[in-house]
Amino acid sequence: MKPPTVYPDITTLINSNPDIIPPKVESTFVDPKICQVCGKRSNEMSRHMRIHDTCHRFTCKFPSSWCNYKSINYKRKYEFKRHLLAKHFKFDHIKMDRKMSVSTVLDHSGSCPCGIHTTARWWIESHILVEDQAQVCPLFRY
Repeated sequence: MKPPTVYPDITTLINSNPDIIPPKVESTFVDPKICQVCGKRSNEMSRHMRIHDTCHRFTCKFPSSWCNYKSINYKRKYEFKRHLLAKHFKFDHIKMDRKMSVSTVLDHSGSCPCGIHTTARWWIESHILVEDQAQVCPLFRY
């Protein structure tokens, strides 16, 4: 009896035996930069996927008398910072508009509704969005 032939891989087996019908392989190319939900292209897919998230991670904590946008929740930290700077930080010399990026205005000075005068960067990082509740603006704790 003749020993069975050993083939190094499936391709060699199929190519050596024309009577064998190769298995059908279904494959679809999934581009990791194209969203499977909406079809938009993004270089930062993990960041993009937050727009489809149902939970809102950031909510303005200024009192309703100070904020007309109290009911709006923000999914992205950047959008929340933009809201805080545009609506609650009073700049000394510039008017923050929708075209200005957050990074553009961080080094400009202004004041908090509680009266502290500082730069926008310090206000955001050390007075508003801080972990220690003792350092948070007294108006933002509501």
